[in-house]
Amino acid sequence: MAGKNIALIAHKKCGTTWLWQMFDKLDGCEVVHSKNLPNIWPSKPVFLYWPHAIYNHRDDLEYIRKRCDKALMIFRDPQEAAKSLWRDETEGLKRHEAKIVSGWFPVKTSLNKPNLTDIRYSYFNYNWSLKKVQKYFTNYFSVGYDFYLENQRTTVEQIINFWGVDLELPDKLPPKTNVSYEPRSRLLYWIINKAFYEMTGLPSAYIRKDFADSKMRKSPLWWLYRLNQRY
Repeated sequence: MAGKNIALIAHKKCGTTWLWQMFDKLDGCEVVHSKNLPNIWPSKPVFLYWPHAIYNHRDDLEYIRKRCDKALMIFRDPQEAAKSLWRDETEGLKRHEAKIVSGWFPVKTSLNKPNLTDIRYSYFNYNWSLKKVQKYFTNYFSVGYDFYLENQRTTVEQIINFWGVDLELPDKLPPKTNVSYEPRSRLLYWIINKAFYEMTGLPSAYIRKDFADSKMRKSPLWWLYRLNQRY
């Protein structure tokens, strides 16, 4: 039975990581991930995190519809979303900047190449996504990334109200996480990541996440990252 369950089914690079992590800290609900679906679902209201479901086979959406009576989608300017995704995916070009490069992007293609236009309108096509959501769900809530980013508390309250659950938010919401990092100097960025890799054996995904979560504040690497960050 769907009960009071909601599924986030679109889109990536739209603040979805912060959202599920925030709900995961609240009493009164349970977060379930697409990569770890339970055999027996929790008795509490469930927030199902599946931000790529909108692009999946219909069996996945049928599965979601049977367990969640409401859907949530966050949309972002296609150009900005595609750039953010491109930066994340192409971190795999160097071993110490490791994220595996997916088939979405030719490895040596720069952001100003024409293929980015095709990517941003196919992968982040809001009208297409909305039609697909409407096909599977009668109750859905959509919000723009820019509004969500500037009005986090208001957006979360709207989502909770739409969800129809009784959740108490903390006075101060956690800082945004998983921020895409764009350096001023690619050379300095390479040197920092190379040093981090040699010292720890870990890929740059770890250091970028710690920087986004402000966990590196006592480290000299944090200040190098901070000075080299493009705004």
